[in-house]
Amino acid sequence: MLSALSSASEPHPLGGAAAQPSRPPRHPGRCEGAEQSEPTPNPTGSLTQARRVKALVGRLGTGRAATVLKWEITPWMFAPSREAALERQRDYIEGYLHPKPRATARKPSAPADAVQPRPQRAAAPRDLAEPSRPRGPQPGHGRPGPGRGHIYEPTRPIEEQLDPGPEPTQGENWLQRLAREKKWKTDRIAELERQV
Repeated sequence: MLSALSSASEPHPLGGAAAQPSRPPRHPGRCEGAEQSEPTPNPTGSLTQARRVKALVGRLGTGRAATVLKWEITPWMFAPSREAALERQRDYIEGYLHPKPRATARKPSAPADAVQPRPQRAAAPRDLAEPSRPRGPQPGHGRPGPGRGHIYEPTRPIEEQLDPGPEPTQGENWLQRLAREKKWKTDRIAELERQV
């Protein structure tokens, strides 16, 4: 199936041999279409994108589909001229047929025996070691707080800290009660400001 398609040993359409000694080896499961599309004018392109072209490439499947050839059409490739478009198409096909090899794990440069182990620090003498302190809350101390040396001090209940509001009256609705509480708060704030 792959033999019917064009091979990498054919000459380049723009001249010169397609085989170059510096490129990676050809991928055995990839091929190019026997007939490639011609560059066409780009209706919406600028002068640098006056021509557009696609490439037809194929690859064999994997696993159970190892004998099935799957064809792929690339997206549009743009170029300013017909020759440049053909060159971009050919470069894409060459890069597809000759993919760069994947990087492999590097072997260590020196054998494991030649590598000197890193010296470890010796333990400090016992007389320099700090005495261990018990962790967690201790009897006579409060729960640990945000800072060191924090000791919990009980405070008055919230109800004792709040000022008593106005006394409720019988027969008033909620609107009258809110107006009375607002007047009481205003008077209380004015009184506290005078004390300061």
